[in-house]
Amino acid sequence: MAADIADQYDSALFIVSAVEPLPPLAIPVSPIGSTTPSYLVKYREDQQTMYKEIHSKQVNRLSEKYPKLKINSDIIEGRAPNVIKGESKDKDLIVIGHRGKGGLIDLMLGSVAKSVVDTCTVPILVFKKEKQSKE
Repeated sequence: MAADIADQYDSALFIVSAVEPLPPLAIPVSPIGSTTPSYLVKYREDQQTMYKEIHSKQVNRLSEKYPKLKINSDIIEGRAPNVIKGESKDKDLIVIGHRGKGGLIDLMLGSVAKSVVDTCTVPILVFKKEKQSKE
């Protein structure tokens, strides 16, 4: 949807992903009480690798469909709402997906889309994917 809009208005598309910090309870602690740095490094490397693959596939797919569209992508460490807010300051529109897990998961984890809507001053389009049938 974002690519359709950017292409229609002859704008650039910027794809951003955030490498979220691990919650404190997910970080292993060594017997002397300090965190295990190698675990954190591996986590960041794994996240970077995963997002690079996703971005590469998306850029390739979108470049084929929209050959004139200028596409940029970046992977930034930080909480997703903060990353999006920081990266959106000079942008015209934020297009964000919303998984809509709802219930207890949204209460525990919070909603990135809701946080972005609540804190960003740039116009925002929230795109909610249709639920897949369980057939």
